[in-house]
Amino acid sequence: MLGPTWLFLQPLLATVVGTIIFGVVAGINSDGVPYFLFYLCGQLGWNYFSHTFSSSSSTLQQNAGIFGKVYFPRLIPPVSVCISNLFAYGVQALVFLGFWVYFKQSGTYTFQITPWLLCIPLVIFQTALLSMGLGFLMSALTVKYRDFGQISGFIMQFMMYCTPIIFPLSLLLSKIREHIPGWEWLIHLNPLAFIIEMYRLMFLGKATIPALLPWTSVGLTVFVFLTGLMIFNKIQRTYIDYL
Repeated sequence: MLGPTWLFLQPLLATVVGTIIFGVVAGINSDGVPYFLFYLCGQLGWNYFSHTFSSSSSTLQQNAGIFGKVYFPRLIPPVSVCISNLFAYGVQALVFLGFWVYFKQSGTYTFQITPWLLCIPLVIFQTALLSMGLGFLMSALTVKYRDFGQISGFIMQFMMYCTPIIFPLSLLLSKIREHIPGWEWLIHLNPLAFIIEMYRLMFLGKATIPALLPWTSVGLTVFVFLTGLMIFNKIQRTYIDYL
């Protein structure tokens, strides 16, 4: 009934729920930014990743009927989905910018778009590579081991809570230093940490990005993508035998 309206409603409903639970009830720090805008900004980067990952992680299974009848490059479906998801990303970006202007005009808070916004094509490209790389791995593994299809939702939930979407990276670093000093390197294992913080740096001008985090994030993204692509290409030659 609502059709394309869900492109607007989905991030808004998620942000309202997140703001009530994490911003109002839990009182999580948002680095001086209105929590609604803080969480909506994090959702902007996360949603594109999660949608592309979910679509590419079932490429081989969903297109088995077509793949079994005619040959064409198996990378076309996941790449096309990755590109088409940019439309939903654009709609959600407009929603975010609308609320950005609203909070900016209120004059209560101090934040601004920074020149780092010029890096947004690179950030989107990195997000696409990371989501497709993980999707390729999941799709190839699920062909031979169907149980992986059941845990993909858990993997996404785990990644979401390990990524600074509902909290700033500065809070995570302070907790690590407080409880397990010397283990700050753990944040470098999550490439999404840099991506989400870059969105806040670009649109809000407030972010915590350690010096090595961009390099480790990009390096892990390239590694995951190339590994996933290699395994995907190997499995797609014979995966019909497992169906």
